[in-house]
Amino acid sequence: MRASCLINSHNYVRYVGQAVRSALEQTIPFHEIIVVDDGSTDGSLEALRREFAGQGTVEILGKRQAGQLSCFHHGCPLITGDVVFFLDADDIYDPDLVDRCGAIYRQRPDVNFLSVGFREIGNVRNVKRRMKPTRDRGLSALASVFNRSWIGNPTSCLSMKTDLLRKILPYPHEDDWVTRADDVLVFGASLAGGHKYHLDMPLVNYRIHDQNHHARKRFDAAQKLAHALKLNRLMAHYIDRMGYDVPSLGYLLPREFRTIEKPTLRELVSYAKMSSRARVPLHVRLEQYLLMAIHYAQQVRTPKTDPDAVIQPVGSAEPVSDNAFVPPGIAKPAKTQANSPGGKRPQRRAA
Repeated sequence: MRASCLINSHNYVRYVGQAVRSALEQTIPFHEIIVVDDGSTDGSLEALRREFAGQGTVEILGKRQAGQLSCFHHGCPLITGDVVFFLDADDIYDPDLVDRCGAIYRQRPDVNFLSVGFREIGNVRNVKRRMKPTRDRGLSALASVFNRSWIGNPTSCLSMKTDLLRKILPYPHEDDWVTRADDVLVFGASLAGGHKYHLDMPLVNYRIHDQNHHARKRFDAAQKLAHALKLNRLMAHYIDRMGYDVPSLGYLLPREFRTIEKPTLRELVSYAKMSSRARVPLHVRLEQYLLMAIHYAQQVRTPKTDPDAVIQPVGSAEPVSDNAFVPPGIAKPAKTQANSPGGKRPQRRAA
């Protein structure tokens, strides 16, 4: 299984070199690192070519400015790996990211979309965030259709199998997502039937700074409406693309709910509300409430998943390749000085 990294960048000359180095310094190397510069005018592209010209796994691409989604569109056809990791040019990977994520993908072949945790760096304020525990998030197409549920994390925390990405991209309304293109990845993956998993390990350094296009920004009513309209168009596109018959989807809500490991009470209530919105007959709705409540009651008794336990290696006879995730149970390459805990790890987000 080969891992590819797709980095998008625009006018982040201060940060993009750190992002690329963090991808190069993985304890399990990427098969390829594709950097797409979105028409930068601050010398980013020239700096990238000077520093990484001799790196065989790094491909630097320049294009006219058209936004974050355009970078995904530009890089996607060139990806040859089995799994693609996304990285914004102002963020930084932990050296063990590919190793940790590779264990999940190998041990859970049904999972084709993975999100990981992050730590904030830069202009960090003490803001309390709701925890996302390690668990199987299951399928979420219906939650997207009926509740606009966003099952994911910021761009740099996301990876997915390439065959799932090919179902999502290209997306025709590229201009809608000059920024916040992770909405296309997150909602597109859900609507394309992606099976999602979250690993609660801070494997990404997510940078907060004045140039962030979204993090901690406040949006006025007009901006919120504009985003809602873009989202409405996105939903309509993927519903049509996947050939869903929306009126009949409501009958499937209990089945989707049962794919979620340890659903929260909030999620149970959310799915109950979706059942009402789906306008299924009352007797069907009552049966759905019962089925979902039973799953919730069964799952709530199970212990929480320990992230370290999830990625414990298991024996494998699969041969090791320099351009692959190292199979569980086989020794991984020793950390270099640059990867060692004593070295300063640089650190997030572009459009």
